[in-house]
Amino acid sequence: MEKLKELLIIALIWAVIIWFARVMKRKSNEQSKKFQENIPEMELIDEEERSYICENIVSFTTGRNVFLWFIILLNLWVTIGYGWKAINMAIFGTADAFSSNLCYTSIFGGIAYSANLLRKAWFRERERNEMGVLKKRIVEVKEYEHPGANNWNGIIKGRKPGISVNISIPNGAYIMQEDNNMAMLIENEDGNFYLIPRIEAERESSKQEQ
Repeated sequence: MEKLKELLIIALIWAVIIWFARVMKRKSNEQSKKFQENIPEMELIDEEERSYICENIVSFTTGRNVFLWFIILLNLWVTIGYGWKAINMAIFGTADAFSSNLCYTSIFGGIAYSANLLRKAWFRERERNEMGVLKKRIVEVKEYEHPGANNWNGIIKGRKPGISVNISIPNGAYIMQEDNNMAMLIENEDGNFYLIPRIEAERESSKQEQ
């Protein structure tokens, strides 16, 4: 009976994890739809612009992919180890030992599952950016926010005031300021928005650094 209760608790934990992931995805989609109502009209990009845009907004690099695979495989290996112990405890051991091993199995299995979800989401985003429909609009940044570290947000003028978009590259805010606060607003197929410097401004900045 005690073992059955533990199994039910673990099942409940996993149900909460899956429910939370779905709720966050739904909220993200709803926020994106609300944002779309407030932005200027967008236009399609050409291939030269796609190459430049993907260079600046694609965050899922080979290094991150390798790191996530390492996290997934490491946690799967630990999960299998604790899972095997839990099976042995279920057959030969005590209820407390079984519960402890089952709990660790669930924790490390959950970490592996979450890391895999993140890897798949990043991979799908990269594919859509590199192969899907991308739209652009040259906008004026009215104000800048500095949340911390290398993160910057740009407040752009839309149908309603105060639309805040994350600036995708660390030095992007400085390049935009030097470009009379002009920037390129990008929208991908998922309805995600990015703010990056104009191609001309980025090239000019690269020449100055050289």
